[in-house]
Amino acid sequence: MGNSLKDALKSALMKVGNLFSSPKGNSAVQAKELPKKVSISTSKKIHSDGRTLATEEDVHFQSHMQKLGVKRTNIHDSIKHETPSIDTITEVTHDVLASTPTKIKKELLAEPIRKDIPKPIIVKKEPNLHKANTNKTSHKQPQQVVVPTAPYSIQKTGDVAAHAALTAITGLKNPLTPVNDGISEQIGGNENTDEREVVIGFDFGTSCAKVVIGDQALGKAFAVPFSKGMGLESFLLPSRVWLCGKNYTLTKKGKPQRNLKLRLIEDSCPKEYLADAVAFIALVIRHSRGWLFTQHKDIYARTQILWKLSLGLPAATYNQKHLVERFKKIAVAAWMVAGLPESVISKDKVETICQEVEANSIDVISGMTELKDFAFDVVPELSAQIYGFLTSSKFDSKARNIFMMVDVGAGTVDSSVFHATRSRGKFSFNFYANYVEFNGVANLHSARMKWLKTAFTENGLLSDLPSEIESIEMPTDRINGIPEKIEDYFEGINLSFHEPDVNPDTIFFSKRVKRQVLSDTLQGARKCVESDYEFEGMPLFLCGGGSRMKYYKKLEDDLLYHPNASWFRFKPRRLEVPTILSAPGVIPGDFDRLSVAFGLSFLDVGKCVRGVQITRPKPQSKDYSDSFVSKDMV
Repeated sequence: MGNSLKDALKSALMKVGNLFSSPKGNSAVQAKELPKKVSISTSKKIHSDGRTLATEEDVHFQSHMQKLGVKRTNIHDSIKHETPSIDTITEVTHDVLASTPTKIKKELLAEPIRKDIPKPIIVKKEPNLHKANTNKTSHKQPQQVVVPTAPYSIQKTGDVAAHAALTAITGLKNPLTPVNDGISEQIGGNENTDEREVVIGFDFGTSCAKVVIGDQALGKAFAVPFSKGMGLESFLLPSRVWLCGKNYTLTKKGKPQRNLKLRLIEDSCPKEYLADAVAFIALVIRHSRGWLFTQHKDIYARTQILWKLSLGLPAATYNQKHLVERFKKIAVAAWMVAGLPESVISKDKVETICQEVEANSIDVISGMTELKDFAFDVVPELSAQIYGFLTSSKFDSKARNIFMMVDVGAGTVDSSVFHATRSRGKFSFNFYANYVEFNGVANLHSARMKWLKTAFTENGLLSDLPSEIESIEMPTDRINGIPEKIEDYFEGINLSFHEPDVNPDTIFFSKRVKRQVLSDTLQGARKCVESDYEFEGMPLFLCGGGSRMKYYKKLEDDLLYHPNASWFRFKPRRLEVPTILSAPGVIPGDFDRLSVAFGLSFLDVGKCVRGVQITRPKPQSKDYSDSFVSKDMV
């Protein structure tokens, strides 16, 4: 009987192993396997429901279990709903072995473990959170309906008023009026003993204009102030002209004509827009000449001045011939209007001169007698902007001299990677990549206002907006800038975003500004170099009025380091104030606002090309073929 019991126990353990190896058995415990030396029939009869039918060994085993007092248990029913745990299996095995003679127990435990039984799979059961329900039948709990929350919240908390920086039309504080009216091109008489070229560098910005007069023979440059006082603000003139009746003026009279610059760089420019821009430049020319003759009369009293007007154009549009020609004609028309004998500039006179200039080619215009002492030019703004650095002691002509410059203006962001070289006193520029897009401060403001009006409408708050809402939506001639965040645009409105990705500020920066600078500009420049490591340590100049905003300042952080590119390390640099520039009160950190005008007043551009790959010479091993003497040469 002992041998029969032994065979029965082996058969039981075999069934436990089959339980774990069966697809229905899912447990993490590896059962001890039966020894291969035991001969056990493997032929089994399978029931239609997948269960194994009882064999003769099962009946033999059951009879022995009944004699030992072990109750019959249907194993398949016990695992129908859940997989047995390790504690249950251990407990059953312990009970069986406890009632087994010691000799047989030792033989069983000494048997080797079979390796043909696969390891079981663990199926983790979710904890039963409803312990009160003791029925074995599972009941599906109703799913909780999650109501999506709005990505932002907006509510009125008091009287609604727009931010002060948005409502005020920035005008000149204490405007400066030179004694000399600047109508005449010369201050001296016919007894001039000197002749020299003097250049008016005119930075026609979207928000404001800046002027620097350069005298290369004298080795001096003068920043032209437009208001009394000291510091950068006195050298900034809002880019707007007032139309009072039928006459143009720079003072606050009549109706302001705005957005002068942005209209000029569009593909088509209506005649009335051209007239406004020409009148504005003409008035600035008069002011600049009058200031120079008033402040430095002793220098130019006996000098015949050969004038040159140099205008800046976004570098990305410099290869568009129709825009270059348009700006040259604007320069000529403005110079002719500035020289009109009338003290008041009328709209009719401006339109007439514009039509005369437009009807002629640039070659014909250059040969006009009345322009014999006048020259004009259009220069890429970024080239002019870096001129101060290129002429400083920090410029090393033997270095790689690949630069990245990002000029954040009111209307546009002008981003460029270029290579600069100097030859015979002229600078040439190879623009690897250059993009100018309407991502400047004014367009950020416009995108914010569009979003706010939609949000106010959807939340029934549009009627609560102040009456000046329309007037603050589009102007580009602000000098004091805009609020750093969209949340600060209106007092009495509490605006908060629950998800940063839906904030229009985040969307504008990532989808427009960052894409332009990092994706378009930098990726485009990579096509023009032999190795990305030529960019490693590349000087980065972040310039322009918009660069003072923390919002745009984040570009520097994004260009400092990239975890997946060891070469992606740029060095932020600051444009230094040139020693030859006279600009009282301008601190070093503010010179970049005058850098374009300064460069325009001195820069003599050689060549400007786009996207030309530079092949740098590689070190070569010495060629000994010339010194080799063969037998045929003897």
